[in-house]
Amino acid sequence: MKKKFSPVVDSIIKRGMSKGDHQPRRFARISKCLPQYNPKQIRNRWREKLDPNLCHDPLSEREKQFIIQWISISKMKQKNDRISWVCLRHDLKTKFYITRPENVLKNYWYSRQRRLGEPAREGPSNKPAIPYLLNY
Repeated sequence: MKKKFSPVVDSIIKRGMSKGDHQPRRFARISKCLPQYNPKQIRNRWREKLDPNLCHDPLSEREKQFIIQWISISKMKQKNDRISWVCLRHDLKTKFYITRPENVLKNYWYSRQRRLGEPAREGPSNKPAIPYLLNY
């Protein structure tokens, strides 16, 4: 079950991050104050919503072109076709001095793939649930 983050919880996370932004295991330390959330959930909340350095404005055309080029170059270099969203986020920040949430980058890329009619990534969701029914 997905747990909602309340404004009170958000303020606890923000306060915990302001105390020691670069301390090791900072999300684990904050999760001790919030036992209903694990460190990964707290990290995701911070990196996607609460970090004051995040830009939630729509992507610019230059950013979109950079993402397209970056992914095409990245796919040529890698054999497994996996995209490192963390590396893309870092390179985007280095080039444009803007920090974007990883989900914004993923959402842009996969919605673009759907619009262009390109095949989605391989995974269990692309396989029929009961393959023997397709033979009828």
